[in-house]
Amino acid sequence: MQKILYSLVTVLFGVLPLRAAPLQIVTDIAPVQALVSAVTGDRAAVSVLVGPADSPHDFALRPSQARGLQQADVVFWVGPELTHWLEKSLSNLGGGAPRVALAQVAGTRRLPMRGQAGAVDPHFWLDPQNATLWLSEIARVLAGIDPQNAAYYRKNAKVEGFRIAALETGSAQKLAALAGRPYLVFHDSYQYLEARFGLSPLGAVTSGEGIPPSASALVRVRAKLRDADVACLLYEPDANRHLIDAVTEGAPVKRVVLDPLGNGVAGGYTGLLRYWVDGFVRCLAE
Repeated sequence: MQKILYSLVTVLFGVLPLRAAPLQIVTDIAPVQALVSAVTGDRAAVSVLVGPADSPHDFALRPSQARGLQQADVVFWVGPELTHWLEKSLSNLGGGAPRVALAQVAGTRRLPMRGQAGAVDPHFWLDPQNATLWLSEIARVLAGIDPQNAAYYRKNAKVEGFRIAALETGSAQKLAALAGRPYLVFHDSYQYLEARFGLSPLGAVTSGEGIPPSASALVRVRAKLRDADVACLLYEPDANRHLIDAVTEGAPVKRVVLDPLGNGVAGGYTGLLRYWVDGFVRCLAE
């Protein structure tokens, strides 16, 4: 009998080998890490490359991060529209792990950059419906790598998708009453969230990442602050505070910090969405 049982166990383990260690997954930014972690639960170690002190637009891999990429079972990233440096790093480092550019997933909403002809706005994750779509793709990819946990990944993706949808409905109700109030942004980073919830800024202080405004542009921004009864100015944590002071000097306008990456925000993607929506509510509420 013992020999028979041993043979059965041997056959079963030969057909369905158990993983000796959890999946090692690398992501580029915190929102992608949050989505992947929601799907994997405790079945994977999910790391992120771009930290709170880093910019996703201009980043250099540390040696430990390069090793992590080489050893990863899969890499999930937004795509070259945002973290273009990662495309070259993945090519140079080699390795056979799948590399999933989420912005390329069919059905992802892709908006043109306002004021920059031919460019795509790379802040795709700020649309909660893009995030929900990406959950399904993440689960599909992980199921192919780790089929033993495929049902677990798919269930987690569905549950998180339901959470996001419920929060989106509540957020739309919160923001509907504030949609007509004028505001400005420092950098045009929030378009996907604005488009989803029917918001639109009067303009941006800077015309592009790292591009300082001209003197004439500053005059136009100050005129909008003066003439349009602007409720507030939204700006990123790393925005030039001296420039913000110069723009808002003498104007009774609220200044609200809002991080499109949500670095340091707890609660997964729903925590991030709640943080972004609450930032707009603080900005626009009287």
